[in-house]
Amino acid sequence: MKKIVFMIMIAISMLSCMKNEENNNVENLALSSLETDFLQSRVIQDLQAYNDSLLNANPETRLTPGGRKAVIAGADVMGLMNGWSDGSFVGFWAGWAFGNPAAGKIIGGIVGGLMVGAAYSVIASQHTPASESMTAEQMYNNTVSALIASGQLKHIQIGTDETVSINLVQTQPLLPVTLPENNNEAVYVGQAHNATVQLMIEPTLVTRTTAGQTDNIDARVLEALHSEELKEMFIENYNHCIDNSNDMSTGTLLKLDRTGKGGVIVDQYLQLHDSYVIDTDNSVEITNRYIQIVNSSDELTSEEKKFVNSALTLASYSTDLWTNL
Repeated sequence: MKKIVFMIMIAISMLSCMKNEENNNVENLALSSLETDFLQSRVIQDLQAYNDSLLNANPETRLTPGGRKAVIAGADVMGLMNGWSDGSFVGFWAGWAFGNPAAGKIIGGIVGGLMVGAAYSVIASQHTPASESMTAEQMYNNTVSALIASGQLKHIQIGTDETVSINLVQTQPLLPVTLPENNNEAVYVGQAHNATVQLMIEPTLVTRTTAGQTDNIDARVLEALHSEELKEMFIENYNHCIDNSNDMSTGTLLKLDRTGKGGVIVDQYLQLHDSYVIDTDNSVEITNRYIQIVNSSDELTSEEKKFVNSALTLASYSTDLWTNL
């Protein structure tokens, strides 16, 4: 009898996996068609017209000789996108003791995006040669330690109703990025990313302890940070970046098979950022214009707009970080 029950369970599991795979294939086709149609949308046409107007007026501008720091900003954003997407998915299904898939999705996205974005930043910068010989697990431990030591995680608050809010602290520099109201998340991501990366490129970080620095961090945020699911996601993204570290283009760094509308917009933005930006002011200029166009559009959901706002704001904060190091 036990054997029969066991075989039935296996059969149900196999059918479930086949169904999930079939659904994923249908979803991939639908999203691919969605992205193709979206390329013809009004918001994309407006963004492309803006790109063309700047590039026609400044056809030869680059952030630095060889565009190295522009590449770093692009890598940071790609890391954020990969980590945010995977972390959101893991957080939604794992729950991490939130008891609320929506809260898990938000925390997973923020923490995952910050971790992978910081790791991509260090790899792309080639600022710390030691990182080249690090295993994925060593980089994961470094990133976790730096994110805790940065003191940024304590600003994520989870209410009694399981809603997530960010108590933004006005740190320096506070870039003049113009965001919609109640969008602290985007500035938080930029500031937390820079604070984490600055600690990661210090050679003493490996010996630094984070004991006693977790007292003010919500236990559920820490659970997300140390979860096996998030660790596996980080390691997969890290190895992907290492494998493609000789080609830091958007196409190779973006691990996701599909990116949705937000990914299409960010790709447009990075093409302009890589070609046009010379300094932080230029980066903030195009970030603000993109945010204005994106948030006035009715073709995107509020969640997609928040995702784009965070990615673009991070690019400006990354530019400011690396041009001043």
